[in-house]
Amino acid sequence: MQIAVLFVAIVPFLVYSQDEPKYPKVNLAKAFVVDPDWPQRPADAKWGEMSGVAIDKQDHVYIFTRAVPPIQVYDASGKFVRSWGTDTLKMAHHIKIDHEGNVWVADIGHHVVEKYTPEGKLLLTIGTKGKLGRDQSHLNMPTDMAISPKGDVFVTDGYGNNRVVHFDKDGKFVKEWGELGHRPGQFSIPHAICMDSRGRLYVADRNNVRIQVFNQNGRFLEEWRDLITPWGFCVTKEDEIWVCGSSPMQWRKEDKALGCPPKDQIVMKFSPAGKVLQLVTFPMGRDGLERPGELNWVHAVAVDSQGSLYLGDIMGKRAQKFRVAAADSVAQQPKDDPKLQGAWRVISAEEEGKKHAIEKEKQLLYVFDAGKIQLKFQGKVIREGTYQLDQSHSPKRIDMIAQDETGVGIYKIENDTLTICSAAFKSTPARPTEFATQAKSRSVLFVLERVKE
Repeated sequence: MQIAVLFVAIVPFLVYSQDEPKYPKVNLAKAFVVDPDWPQRPADAKWGEMSGVAIDKQDHVYIFTRAVPPIQVYDASGKFVRSWGTDTLKMAHHIKIDHEGNVWVADIGHHVVEKYTPEGKLLLTIGTKGKLGRDQSHLNMPTDMAISPKGDVFVTDGYGNNRVVHFDKDGKFVKEWGELGHRPGQFSIPHAICMDSRGRLYVADRNNVRIQVFNQNGRFLEEWRDLITPWGFCVTKEDEIWVCGSSPMQWRKEDKALGCPPKDQIVMKFSPAGKVLQLVTFPMGRDGLERPGELNWVHAVAVDSQGSLYLGDIMGKRAQKFRVAAADSVAQQPKDDPKLQGAWRVISAEEEGKKHAIEKEKQLLYVFDAGKIQLKFQGKVIREGTYQLDQSHSPKRIDMIAQDETGVGIYKIENDTLTICSAAFKSTPARPTEFATQAKSRSVLFVLERVKE
């Protein structure tokens, strides 16, 4: 067992001056804050590369992941609703919800686009399952689909064929346009597609670092260049077009696909005319060491009825919810717990329901001091980090941050005994809700005693 499990990623702890502010702290900029407790994922619901996110009219969040089960559904509070697709889907890409509430998926492993009920009953397959090609009945790694109110389907047949294909509501071929290239109407990985209320189509032409706009007959209307390297789309009922990706990039010698890896992570909101309405930047996570609020190859974006963003990333292998920050909020130092301050010695520990022998660990001290935490062994500091508390919940919450991981947990103090139950870190599971661990719970429990001077 690694006793340093309570430490995870060293980030500078914010210190705010107590002096009278020189400038009025009025927030005119819109911002988003991560909800680290969304969702409450069941222990048997695995997450892999998170390629698709979509939201229905009930604010149910459908995530499409390269894991088992591939389709998982949560509500806006994070409660698990259902899952499906294990026996039918092979490799996830984008996912959409149509006007009737049906679920559409682009399966790049089976080379098909499929329509399902919200409960997972297959209704329609476009393409020939398991066989790639370029004709009226074969696709080659299709990336996304846009569905009109009448049921017409527009597919970005992206990785293999660099075209857009139009099918009617029964899946019958209507027409196609596009080929590999960089001129208007040509594509280099058409990676996503969406449709506004007027029926205009927006295509994420990723390698060409642009968004192309077409009518439903395939006529080129315009292009938006030098704004974003687009990876994913969603459109709100107000015709706000949200796009996730990275800032514009050029080809690097080692690139097989442009922008992999991306240099940063951004989300932009556009009007149908291409006017930028909002730009949101996110910190870039390190592979396998991502902390809440960081993104690593953001691939999918969705927006719920309250304006919260849901983002899925490839290397981060997770979906995250970002709430709209209150306009009148001002950054404040989290309130500390005076009872937590001081040095504590481990007296017992368990992981996933199993007790651990801790004779060596009894020489370890955890020192909490005004937002900072140190791990000491035989009087020497061997690791440092920070912590943040939320005492408004029951049980009280503690987030521990050190250099390579972040852990979310709960804590309680009874007389001179401190108990901390923390989620395992790299898989970003849900925060524990009780002071106990079970098999496959991906959590650890520490009991510490205060070291008195």
